[in-house]
Amino acid sequence: LNTPILEELVKLRAEKAGLLGYPTHSDFILDARMAKTKDTVKTFLTDMVGKMKEPLSAEFEGFLEIKERECKENGEECCGSVQPWDIYHYMQITEKEKYSVDTELLKQYFPMDIVTKGLLEIYQLIFNLRFEKIENAPVWHPDVQLFSVFDKTTSAFLGQFYMDLHPRDGKYGHAAVFGLQPGCVKSDGERQPAVCALVCNFTAAWCAKGTRVERDFVEAPSQMLENWCWEKDSLKMMSGHYKDGTAIPCDLLEKLVSSKLANVATTTCRQLVFGLFDQDIHTRENADTAQCFSNAHSLVMGNPAPQGTNFAAQFGHMAGGYDAQYYGYMWSEVYSEDMFQTVFKETGVLSPEGGMKYRTCILQPGGSVDAFDMLKNMLGRDPNSDAFFKAKGFA
Repeated sequence: LNTPILEELVKLRAEKAGLLGYPTHSDFILDARMAKTKDTVKTFLTDMVGKMKEPLSAEFEGFLEIKERECKENGEECCGSVQPWDIYHYMQITEKEKYSVDTELLKQYFPMDIVTKGLLEIYQLIFNLRFEKIENAPVWHPDVQLFSVFDKTTSAFLGQFYMDLHPRDGKYGHAAVFGLQPGCVKSDGERQPAVCALVCNFTAAWCAKGTRVERDFVEAPSQMLENWCWEKDSLKMMSGHYKDGTAIPCDLLEKLVSSKLANVATTTCRQLVFGLFDQDIHTRENADTAQCFSNAHSLVMGNPAPQGTNFAAQFGHMAGGYDAQYYGYMWSEVYSEDMFQTVFKETGVLSPEGGMKYRTCILQPGGSVDAFDMLKNMLGRDPNSDAFFKAKGFA
């Protein structure tokens, strides 16, 4: 049922783009994005695919070794290759055998209160901010907290944010930041403070995003901040045993940090498959989505999708606002790594110097400056993918 619906969507989108004077739906969508053109996106994705060939081959060699071992143990003949339906099975085994992170033990060092306290301290430190909790604030549920944000140096009031962290019946089921009031200068010259709500669904016991910019850059600010969840200094600030607050053991911390690289080539290439498929169908007037997906899978993963299947039939992003834009996940991650590695790894991950540079060059201008220009202002050069490959262990 979903396949004909998606293929009809592709046809209608192409027709609409033509009526608006664009060659393809991708041209129409990208005209208002950081990438600007479908050729830029195609070059970006194909360049990434080329650079990922060797790392993906190395990971697949590891998967094949496990497969051959399993076949021998089970008295079965091995076909000599890793099939698409094998991948997740061998990813799980690789992660367990190579990184062996005890997630149950890990949970004990990340209770909700300590994680939240540590995260807020990190934000205040690196961005030169001061958060003040508003007691007895009018909120929509007793679990919700309201904070005011001030510049630590000038004490200027910048805005407020709500934190609604726990699940309950009828609540939005995912995690997101919702803008409630945009920050702007009003007609009388007075500044209207920004207000937003962080909505999550963490259980009360345990705990293990954006800005107004171009859609293909919108994930970059939050993706860059995810790096602090993999740095030892920041992890120490947001962890402590739930019973007595004792520090997370060094060996467990080392395993956690190293696990960031688990199956990273395979997961990266999977995103490239989705991005290429998305661009392929949205640069056509009509698309055989099963064939287009299989073509993308062959190009990136080295083998076609299983015959008789069509992943596109369950690819909700294609009907959920990401049409011709799925590349943005990888695009944002590449540039977020460039920001983090170039600025924060140089100045220190907890350095207010790096934080203020990020705050003034990226967060402050938001959508008022082209994203490429914001990146160039922060980096002092044109952005590139070198930091991404270094962070993934491929450089």
